[in-house]
This record gives sequence, C-alpha cells and structure tokens, in this order.
Amino acid sequence: MKFFFDFFFFTLGLVIGSFLNAVIFRLRYSRSLLGHSACPDCGHRLGAIDLVPIVSFVWLRGRCRFCRRPISWQYPLVELTTGLVFLLAFRHNLSQLAWGLSGEFVFFTAFELIAVALLILIFVYDLKYFLIPDVFVILGVVGSLLFRILAEKSLADGLYGVLVVSGFFGFLYLVSSGKWIGFGDVKLGLFLGLLLGVRLSLVMLML
Repeated sequence: MKFFFDFFFFTLGLVIGSFLNAVIFRLRYSRSLLGHSACPDCGHRLGAIDLVPIVSFVWLRGRCRFCRRPISWQYPLVELTTGLVFLLAFRHNLSQLAWGLSGEFVFFTAFELIAVALLILIFVYDLKYFLIPDVFVILGVVGSLLFRILAEKSLADGLYGVLVVSGFFGFLYLVSSGKWIGFGDVKLGLFLGLLLGVRLSLVMLML
C-alpha cells in the first residue's frame, strides 16, 4: 500500500512539474495557460507523445520531434525534482501524522505540496530571469495566511517570521543599495516568514 502511494505522489509530482515548466515559460512571454503546448523554437503544436514527463525527453533524446533542436534540460530536471519533493513531503507527513485519509493528513499534505510547488516556481524563474513575479509571492502569502488560520497555528509567530526574513533581506538591500540582494527577495520574505514562523525562519537564514 505504501509503495502505491509513493508511486502516486512521485507521479503526481512529475505531472505538476511539467505544469510548472509551462507556467514559467508562458508567464515570461505573457501567454495564456489554456493554450496548447508548442515547441518554443519552431512553434509546432506538441502531441501527447511529446509531453510525457521525463519519458518524452528520453525517448526524443532531448530534441524536438519536429525541428530537432535541443530541448532545455530545465524540463526534465524540474519534473524530476518536483516528483522527488512531492514524495518527500508525503513521506514527511506519513512519519509525523496518523496514517490514513484523515482530514488532518490530507490538509497538511495538500498545503505542503502547494507550498513546495510555489517555491520551485520561484527558484527556477529567479534562476532564469533574475526576477520573482509578485503573483507567486501573493499566492504564497495568501496561502500561508489561510493555512495558519485553518490549522489554528499562531498568526503572531508567522508575523514575527516575516520581521526576521524580510527584515534581514531588507537590511541587506538598504545597506548595499540593492547590489547584494534584490527587492524581490525582500518581498519573498513575506511568504517565507509566514510559511515558516520565527524559529524555522532563523534556521533557514543560517542554512
């Protein structure tokens, strides 16, 4: 049974990772998320056989089926990373909470999966374009606030976490006049602080 759920969450992560790749590309070029997938080089519409996470990249040997230009390694790496992180999130809750389809287990697992998906989006987008879109931060802040309210966790702890993370990043930003760290990181501190709370925020900064 545990193997089945391991496989399910890993596969779910692969699929979500493929979606995250689409979000990163389409947001950058202001394209709708509802359109069909296409090769970014030749523009040819991709079929289902081109879009199977990991498998398509291996089967196509890392090249577009139509124009034969290389496919970015970002795609399989994001898919694989998301799959592994989803599996780890499931395993973490499996060890911390009572196993079963209880409301608590489903709620905490769902929130962790959403949070890590957002963090992967932020990491990859920032790595590629040196920018953290406000929409990602806003979704993270709203989600973390709802989580703290619904899970009956201390809102004050989250706000202190914001002071720690955003305060530290803001200090670096002001002292260096934006040379050491971007203002997007200061805003990201709102999400991270609310998500982690003050103690884990301190651990995160030390790491």
